[in-house]
Amino acid sequence: MQLNLKELVTKDDLASTTKDLRQEIKDAEQRLNSRIELLAAEQKTTRAELKGDLALLRWMVGIGMTVSIAMLGIVVRLLLTRPA
Repeated sequence: MQLNLKELVTKDDLASTTKDLRQEIKDAEQRLNSRIELLAAEQKTTRAELKGDLALLRWMVGIGMTVSIAMLGIVVRLLLTRPA
């Protein structure tokens, strides 16, 4: 019976490898959590910018509609009150 000592693994080796893997998993989890937090902050910033832009757009459309209706009223009034 021939025994290959290079392939033998001791309990200490397994414990060490398990500990290393757990640490790597924790590190990866921390990196992912920080990336998620960064993306959430970027999303909040983008959402605030869009909200401001939409408020401005609403005001611009409202003013444009008001001016258009006023101009239409003036034109109609001029056409109806025109001397024959």
